Amino acid sequence: MAEEVSDHNVQINCMGPGGAYTHMTDEILRAGDKAGWKETEEALEMRQTGGVSPDKQIQLALFLASEQSNHISGKLIQVSDDWKKLKDATIHPEIYTLRRVQKM
Repeated sequence: MAEEVSDHNVQINCMGPGGAYTHMTDEILRAGDKAGWKETEEALEMRQTGGVSPDKQIQLALFLASEQSNHISGKLIQVSDDWKKLKDATIHPEIYTLRRVQKM
């Protein structure tokens, strides 16, 4: 999609906000074995750590909405990535490029 609208000066990116502690975390823990071992393990960690801070999520969202990110489009950027290097072009945005895989 990002390629399709690039001629119109539109940038499209995906933001991976990371996990955050919510009431859903408690629901997973209450479900116990029915939720699955991996989900329960992740929920326990989320409950203990609180997950990704909202401030980190907001910082990435503000960056992607700002003019500083006009050179970036068609990317998947996780909050946990070292995305701040994109601001001063220390890293090339190509490493975050989304690619469509077609089955033959």
